[in-house]
Amino acid sequence: MRFYFLVVSAVIVSFAAAGFFDDAIGTVSNGAGHAVNWVKDTAAPAVGGAVSSAANAVVDPDNHKAVKDWVVDKADKVSNFTTDTVVPGAKHVGGKIANFTTEEVVPGAKRVGGAIADTVDTTFREN
Repeated sequence: MRFYFLVVSAVIVSFAAAGFFDDAIGTVSNGAGHAVNWVKDTAAPAVGGAVSSAANAVVDPDNHKAVKDWVVDKADKVSNFTTDTVVPGAKHVGGKIANFTTEEVVPGAKRVGGAIADTVDTTFREN
């Protein structure tokens, strides 16, 4: 009797779970269908119109000239800034680094190297 009750309970639960699963799959399927329809009916035409408008603007000779002039102007400004500001600044910093290396690093390295050489000489002479 217990076995029969267990089998009947399992069958009832499986049917209930199957109904829930079917409902969940149906909800997901309907949602995906609505999303596809929205993309097809609303988003795709809007994106297509924007792309067509941009393409027409690009091929317009007046717009092309305006963009070209703008790019040339910005390139000139960048070139002038680089020549007038960046290069002298880099030379100044490079000179400071060279001076620091010559005046501080090299003499310090020589002192350290001399101390190491003295230590090695002293160590090997004593032994």
